[in-house]
Amino acid sequence: MAINMTAANWKFKVNPWITMIPIMLVIVMFALDETISNVALPYMAGSFSISHNESTWIITSYLVASGIMIPAVDFFSKLFGRKQYFLFSIVLFTIASILCGLSNSMGMMLFSRALQGIGGGGIMPIGQAVIFEIFPKEKLTQATAVLGLGVIMAPIMGPALGGWITENWSWPFIYFINLPIGIIAFILSNKYIEEPPYSKKQKNVSMDYSGFFFLASWLLTLQIVLDKGNDADWFGSAWICKLSAISVLSFISFVIIQVKKGKNKTSLIDLSVLKNRNFLISTFVMVILMGIMMASSSFLPSMLQSLLGYTAF
Repeated sequence: MAINMTAANWKFKVNPWITMIPIMLVIVMFALDETISNVALPYMAGSFSISHNESTWIITSYLVASGIMIPAVDFFSKLFGRKQYFLFSIVLFTIASILCGLSNSMGMMLFSRALQGIGGGGIMPIGQAVIFEIFPKEKLTQATAVLGLGVIMAPIMGPALGGWITENWSWPFIYFINLPIGIIAFILSNKYIEEPPYSKKQKNVSMDYSGFFFLASWLLTLQIVLDKGNDADWFGSAWICKLSAISVLSFISFVIIQVKKGKNKTSLIDLSVLKNRNFLISTFVMVILMGIMMASSSFLPSMLQSLLGYTAF
């Protein structure tokens, strides 16, 4: 009861707009890296002696890794404490960015980008949760508008910034620029982000391992099918058919497990939120929006550089 009273009476002391500065720095850095590599893919393909099709994995490995990690944020936040996990995510993302710039092979690049995605997976959900907590209801609309501006504008600006850096310096610097941003964001986050009693490290934390396994299997196999299907003649290839079957079965198993465990509140994702019509429609719209934005920012630079002779910038 004492703990509950402490949590209920907790008030944030730091000005929320000051707290939002390091959060927005990290969120913009994470969102920027979704697309900043796109225009540099031909240069990376040349450095690693690979085809352009293979170089697209530099983008997808980051997106898939972050997508898999996001549902597990709740578990790691309870296991380590939310603020500690947020700081760890910043450090991991920054170190992985340096490794990306130092990569001299496709294998090292994919490992570094996946590590970057794992670090970035905890940034967006925790940052958004903190913003919703620190602002009073009358100012929440302004705060979410600023958050949305960063989330949408950063991926749009990514190709232009990446092209300018690639042309004037070289492609590794599109990752090295994360080092000063990451250091500043870590220092400011450690200083200004407060930790309420309910967000601290908890004991006896359980993880939905089966749900996490099927989620990872579903997304990884689906991504391989979508990336390699055209080269392998789609369902004319036996291994594409097998991976497609694994992906479908993993998705079905994931949904069944989440529905069953959701009744006991032990699931990885609470699918019952989709019963809210507004949330369901807005999620569907966001899927379409991000799909169009990420696809166009991936395909257009390649077409403009290879067919029309445009420079990276």
